[in-house]
Amino acid sequence: MAKDNFQKQISQIAAIDQPLIQDLIALLWSEEVYQAEFPSEFYFHQKKQSVSDLIEWSKKIEIDTDFSKFNKLPLGKYAESLLIIYFKNCKEFELLANNIQLIKENKTIGEIDFLLKDLIKEEYIHLEFALKYYLKVKWNGQLTFLGPNVNDQLRKKKEKLLGQQSRLLNRHQNLLDADFQKINFQPKIWMKGVRFYPFNISEKYSHTKAWWLNYEDIDNLTSKNIYFEAVPLKKDWIFPYFREKEVDFNSLKTKAEHYFQQKKNALMVVRKESNKVIDRGFIMRKKWPN
Repeated sequence: MAKDNFQKQISQIAAIDQPLIQDLIALLWSEEVYQAEFPSEFYFHQKKQSVSDLIEWSKKIEIDTDFSKFNKLPLGKYAESLLIIYFKNCKEFELLANNIQLIKENKTIGEIDFLLKDLIKEEYIHLEFALKYYLKVKWNGQLTFLGPNVNDQLRKKKEKLLGQQSRLLNRHQNLLDADFQKINFQPKIWMKGVRFYPFNISEKYSHTKAWWLNYEDIDNLTSKNIYFEAVPLKKDWIFPYFREKEVDFNSLKTKAEHYFQQKKNALMVVRKESNKVIDRGFIMRKKWPN
């Protein structure tokens, strides 16, 4: 993505006065950085739309929900709620059901994220969605991608999506409502998010290829005329730009120190110059991932 075009798109989204709509558009607009991890026939291939088209679409949609309840949701559930809004207002799909608990003998054995009808292809889809932020790191002697919580690993998440979650209806379709039991739902996976790479001052980063460094290496971020937004709320990770007041490096260092005193692992940070976004990254707690 060209830098000038990126700046234009970021500015377009930031100009939207409703944070929830900002996040919805940013989520739909973001690149499919994890698509290559999955077989093509299993991946949910959604037509790429421009920010301008998404903004025009958002002006016409109906949102029949209470905004305040979104603030209490974990990041993954928040993203799923944004997609419920999308599918309810999308001409290409009909949302048949979402967040369906599969219960057998009073025991929950799984949850279906979305049941959809593709109105163009006349197909039915069982869609499993994930929003993930993984950092490239050497872990137990191997290069791998870990989430801020090191128990969350890209390899394990991929295996779970392919081997378990996408196969739930193969084994338990009889637990759906009667109207859905005889429909041939095709399993699909949609995984949004960002990949983060060890910070290198000479490397170029972007919205979807981001950086990370440990707090003890924070001085590597010092640079003339660079300012920062420290983004403490996970819910803002989808679109972190122009959400917080700009601070200089010394103030960022103080904010990060206080943040990690709360026993947290990852602080998202936006780098800016002349009120333009350069990139974003994570400052991780000392000695992470150990």
